[in-house]
Amino acid sequence: MIPTPHSRILAVLLAALVLIGGANLAVYAANGKPLLLGKTSVETKKSTVKNTGKGPALHLKTRPGEPPLKVNRTKKVNKLNADLIDGANASDLESLGYRYELASTAAAPSHEISFPGLPPGVYLMTYTITSVNGGSPYCFTEGSRQALSYASDIGASYDTNVASALVDTTSGPDTLLCVGSAGLSLYSSPGDALSEVSFVRLDHVTAGTPTATRPTSPRGGPATSR
Repeated sequence: MIPTPHSRILAVLLAALVLIGGANLAVYAANGKPLLLGKTSVETKKSTVKNTGKGPALHLKTRPGEPPLKVNRTKKVNKLNADLIDGANASDLESLGYRYELASTAAAPSHEISFPGLPPGVYLMTYTITSVNGGSPYCFTEGSRQALSYASDIGASYDTNVASALVDTTSGPDTLLCVGSAGLSLYSSPGDALSEVSFVRLDHVTAGTPTATRPTSPRGGPATSR
């Protein structure tokens, strides 16, 4: 069979393509192997993915419950902007406190103080309550039975209750209850004696068991062996 001019041209073009392709593959292989899907790819230089259009340069998809990315080092990655850390939003990791300023009240044998807007959680609760004509009142959190305090007389029929405690409101809101005589009134006046309650959220609390021992001899101060 005598080759036609068209067949000769086609053969030359195919040979040229093979030569060009082989040259490109040789250059590419010298800088690293192509990315192999489903297998381990080894590169001798840094690989860069660049998108000159809109959208991300890389989009990784996996089945539900599977991580889209895995690394083998703990070294910090500069400029990495993550939306969630261990499932928590960045705003959830900030220190968060709530402060309630109490208003003065009319006389009553007891006063129950609630805290609207306090989200469920574990908090370090601290309060300073000033009262008048209460006959040495005592205060405590009614739900968790924490932060018990007995009043300290500050003169002229005024008392103050101060305490701190760990309170857990995850199962429901808690309230602060102050109980005294029939004339008990809560007193709060900015610049004079401000009654307030504050909550600082605690994300992690580690429980421990303290130990108490009796010293064999006095260690200074007013304490003496008995």
